[in-house]
Amino acid sequence: MKTTTKKALYVLLDSLLVVLAVVLCVVLSGEAWSGLSLRDKSSILLFPLAAIPLFYFTGLYDAVIRYLSFKAVFTVLKSITVVSFAWGLVSWLFVDNIPNHTVLLLWMLLLVVIGGSRFLRSWQYAYYGEGYSLNKDKSNVLIYGAGTAGVQLATLLSYGSKHVAKAFIDDAPTLQDRMVEGHRVYSSDQIQHLIDKYEIKEVLLAIPSASSSRRKRILRTLEPFRVHVRSLPSIDEIVNCEVKVDDIREVDVMDLLGRDPVPADEMLLQSTITDKVVMVTGAAGSIGSELCREIVKLSPKALVLFEQHEFGLYELSNQLEHAGPKVVPVLGSLMNKALLKRVIAQQQVDTIYHAAAYKHVPIVESNPAAGLLNNVVGTLNVAQAASTAAVERFVLISTDKAVRPTNVMGASKRVAELVIQAMDETVPNVKYCAVRFGNVIGSSGSVIPRFREQIKNGGPITVTDKEVTRFFMTMPEAAQLVIQAGALGQGGDIFVLDMGSPVKIDDMARRMVRLSGLDVADDDNPNGDIAIEYTGLRAGEKLYEELLIGDNANPTRHSRILRAQEESLAMEQVLEVITQLQQHIETDNLAGLTQTLKQTVDGYQPGVNLSS
Repeated sequence: MKTTTKKALYVLLDSLLVVLAVVLCVVLSGEAWSGLSLRDKSSILLFPLAAIPLFYFTGLYDAVIRYLSFKAVFTVLKSITVVSFAWGLVSWLFVDNIPNHTVLLLWMLLLVVIGGSRFLRSWQYAYYGEGYSLNKDKSNVLIYGAGTAGVQLATLLSYGSKHVAKAFIDDAPTLQDRMVEGHRVYSSDQIQHLIDKYEIKEVLLAIPSASSSRRKRILRTLEPFRVHVRSLPSIDEIVNCEVKVDDIREVDVMDLLGRDPVPADEMLLQSTITDKVVMVTGAAGSIGSELCREIVKLSPKALVLFEQHEFGLYELSNQLEHAGPKVVPVLGSLMNKALLKRVIAQQQVDTIYHAAAYKHVPIVESNPAAGLLNNVVGTLNVAQAASTAAVERFVLISTDKAVRPTNVMGASKRVAELVIQAMDETVPNVKYCAVRFGNVIGSSGSVIPRFREQIKNGGPITVTDKEVTRFFMTMPEAAQLVIQAGALGQGGDIFVLDMGSPVKIDDMARRMVRLSGLDVADDDNPNGDIAIEYTGLRAGEKLYEELLIGDNANPTRHSRILRAQEESLAMEQVLEVITQLQQHIETDNLAGLTQTLKQTVDGYQPGVNLSS
């Protein structure tokens, strides 16, 4: 309905309501309507001719009824107050025998009829939507958290089109059994009762300030119930129009892990970034792009994006072009040594984060030559280019799969670490180091997005093995820790990030199913919703990942960063290994590649026979 039409209807309704209020005011004041003169009755019935313009000029028709905020309520009060005093003036001048107290009486009556009509309309918007028929598609939900965020979200939710909040759940005894935003607050002990009473299918989390460990405990509490647990966006995101109130998200997987991030050391973050020229190889990859996003926050002089994927480079450079620092996109391959040297020298690069790598285990296992060229020879090319241009610091992004690897990808990354260690021994003007960590949630190799998609499609969820475990970390935390570890490097360091306790992938899959409001279909529950299929370990895949080759790791000034004590090779030995690998690649000698890797990488036990 057009705004002008709505205003016209409100004017017509208010005219009738004002007449009704004035007549009631006269009657309640003790005067009989039949006893009034024609002049008095005319003055009363014509009073809306004065009241409606006053309503208009006091802003009553500009107040948005759908969102009846404090400001809108104040406008209603102001309007009826002005009109009440106007009635007092009219009655004093034109109507005989009307007591003075009718001004207060009329004010109260107008508050009931005018204010009440606005509140009823606001309620109709909240519970029935734009039309007057109940929206049958709305689902009943519980909101976990009756604090400020919960109250704000309940208010916003009432104006959405998909959900109706029925009650709050909160752990604070001081809030329980109280009414908040028209809804009662219950303890978590009453969740099942509320689910049965209101036919609840979803619980929405509204606890933005809770620690990860507390969120994990809450999810553990909700897990036994057959409800879909999701989170609403933050108020800031809604206010900034980044998302809508109805944009409900799946639970952050980090909440399942209960890992509380450690605040970053700002001095470490800034020391190798701020006012420096920084280059990231593999910039458009999942880890590289997150590094770039963290780097631009730290005010570098310039950021060089080195990437061989053209569209990825285009998208990332567009995202970062207005971030502040100068962004230099470079399209190229790690095999192009001349380009690497020219770019690093021309841009006068101070710090390099080498994130470019082929990292998907099965793909590299099937294409060992390409994996070794990119991960090993490519690393050597960038490291040597950094030496030629006298870069201050070089940080290799490594992986936990480099420890006693069972696949080519892990072995290639361990050889890359050996390259960095050897370069540091022979190039005194550059500080080389490597940072080793496990799976990053949200990266292109993470299982979490795949599990979510499989649950959405009705299953089955595919897990390689019931006992397989992995370390997990968020991309922002990983990127910040990489930057801080690089700043700690004294030369030749292999840093290990504290990934917390390893997580069983099977347990995580089952919890994701339950928190989606579904049941796992297995031998104990054959009629469940989502089955889990065990596909067997892929070529070169390990049951358990490790972060250290030996047991020697020293603490650093950062509680989540350790300095590993790993054996290294002299530069001559490393170059000989790389020469052998290149010869085997040129002759397509896969057995030779396997043999060279076994001789070079401590603990390498190939999962498959590459010569087959």
